[in-house]
Amino acid sequence: MGDEVEPAPEGPATWRERIRGIGREVKPGGKAWVPALAILGAIVVVAAIGVPTILRIQDQARSVELLSTQLANTESDLSIAKAEAKNLGDSLAAARNSAAQKDADIAAREADLKAREDAVSQREAAVSATEQKIAENSFSGGVYVVGTDVAAGTYRTGQIDSGLCYYAWKAGTDSDSRILDNNVVQEGAATATLREGQVFESSGCGTWTKLG
Repeated sequence: MGDEVEPAPEGPATWRERIRGIGREVKPGGKAWVPALAILGAIVVVAAIGVPTILRIQDQARSVELLSTQLANTESDLSIAKAEAKNLGDSLAAARNSAAQKDADIAAREADLKAREDAVSQREAAVSATEQKIAENSFSGGVYVVGTDVAAGTYRTGQIDSGLCYYAWKAGTDSDSRILDNNVVQEGAATATLREGQVFESSGCGTWTKLG
């Protein structure tokens, strides 16, 4: 074996440092605990301040997320409401257009009906005028005063179908008034000229119609 080196003897200074180190490790009241306690206190303070702050930030983040979700839902509801309002507006416009078209159709039908009514009224007036003219220019059997009951002029009957057409001019309207002239037609048509003031009587001749 080689030569062994013996450790150098420890001096007084080395022992004093070892004793001081042991004192720092085992004495709670020693100065070595001060830095450790300070660090631990700082950690506690930071934890006391930081944890609530972190929790508050997390709560705020959740609140922001909730508000964002609510805002998105509100925007969605608003979009749906706008779409429904547009559809309602379109439906209302279509209904108004339909109502306007119906009003126009009704007005057109009313105008057409008015035109037809006017045409009917005109035809009725024309018929009435014709009937009035015929009434004024025609008469049937009976006793008439020319110029009062019938207009003066030349009159003719239709075809005699009774087999006996009698007509006469009389001096008056009484049944026993004197006959001034008379005639009998058994077939064909009878013609008579009436003058103002004459009394004319006919029987079985049908309708007398004025010529011209």
